[in-house]
Amino acid sequence: MCHNESMEETKARKNLLLIAWLIFIAEFLGIIGYYWLFDGYSGEASLTISRYVGLNPVTSIVFCICNLAIIVLMAYHLMTRSKAQGFIWRFLTYCFIAAFMAVSICPHTPDGGTSSDIHQFFAGIMFVIMALTSLLNIFSSSAKNKARLIYAVTFTIYALFFIVCDLFKVQWFMNGIFWYETAYLFGYFSLLMLS
Repeated sequence: MCHNESMEETKARKNLLLIAWLIFIAEFLGIIGYYWLFDGYSGEASLTISRYVGLNPVTSIVFCICNLAIIVLMAYHLMTRSKAQGFIWRFLTYCFIAAFMAVSICPHTPDGGTSSDIHQFFAGIMFVIMALTSLLNIFSSSAKNKARLIYAVTFTIYALFFIVCDLFKVQWFMNGIFWYETAYLFGYFSLLMLS
């Protein structure tokens, strides 16, 4: 925590991330729940979250609107926390926000096309940024707390596992990509909350 940041400011800043996380959980449960309960995809783990979202224009729009709210909260969090972190952390966070915006605006539609290509490109960048942020967390001053350090190391190892398996399209991994991706995204939000 920065010396200039009071406990109240820290709590308010973390509450922004908590609200963003709750929005993500709500959109995640709503969209996946719809497809699993009402559209015949129950338990289908070979589709990514983005593939589920892109199945229908309505879910794509809901995803985009919710994510834009998350982006606003994250951007505000970044602006209020900028004094507490170094340049590299701020740069990675800005890059994450930009990639997340591109992923949100361009759905991964079943028929492919430009929107899907843009989505996949920026999703890959986003996942790499998440891994780099975790790696940076290991070496940052905030990692002096042992629990944070252990979590950052664990998440970094998982991030490398995820990226390598996704890059090489390992069959057993791709068959359960939904669960691995969900763990990755929720793990990253947890990392931000602990930072």
